[in-house]
Amino acid sequence: MGAKTTRTIQSLDRAVAILDLLAARAEGLSLSRIASRVDLRPQTVQGLLRTLQAHELVAQAARGAPYVLGPRVHQLSRQWLAGHDRGLLARPIVADLSAQIDEYVLLAELRGESLIHLAVAAPDRSLMVRPGPATAGRLHAMATGKLLMAHLPAAQRNALVNSLTLRKLGPRTVTSRAALLRQLEQIRHDGLVVCIEEMGQGIAALAVTVADASGEPVAALGVALPLARFASAARRKLQTRLRRAAAKISRVWGD
Repeated sequence: MGAKTTRTIQSLDRAVAILDLLAARAEGLSLSRIASRVDLRPQTVQGLLRTLQAHELVAQAARGAPYVLGPRVHQLSRQWLAGHDRGLLARPIVADLSAQIDEYVLLAELRGESLIHLAVAAPDRSLMVRPGPATAGRLHAMATGKLLMAHLPAAQRNALVNSLTLRKLGPRTVTSRAALLRQLEQIRHDGLVVCIEEMGQGIAALAVTVADASGEPVAALGVALPLARFASAARRKLQTRLRRAAAKISRVWGD
């Protein structure tokens, strides 16, 4: 059998081709030149350009002027690069925290339904929890995932919860949407989440918010460990150290 072909949407393919073309020509291109380069009728290209303009992905200074990439492209680029920069800045703090507590530590942010790992550190020990992939099917059972969902605007939070498949991953996984929404409200108020055997049997997790320079929660700093090491005294110590590390990350992000 031949290689599997990915099905795509023709209009989106054409729009991406136009964006690629304009990205290579900072001075911009006229409608006729774009149509010639992408081998489409000018009327078709004009409709695509109008749609891209509506989303600020393409701009035109005046009627008849060349088309160039729009401000939304640059905004998206800055946001994407900022995530990488934040990860690099936070990595030493995350590594230091993991060394202090000798446990797995994760710094993550939420993009759509995806939990993006900005920094991860794990100790070299035999009995250690290493959570699986941060997919949408696991957000409802992860401490970092719950914390980030909790800080979404209410309408967005409700829509995300309604879109999730709330599979039972551990003995105490919350699988009721109503119960999960109530829990997220409380987490939003506390700025802290503790998950006991939600991701799996014998696993505990704790996460706190990390704020940006304006004080808005933009990421979650969490630790996962065997439940046997999560006694009440250990929990208090972990919580204190997590909050201190989160404050350090917020400071370096604000500088």
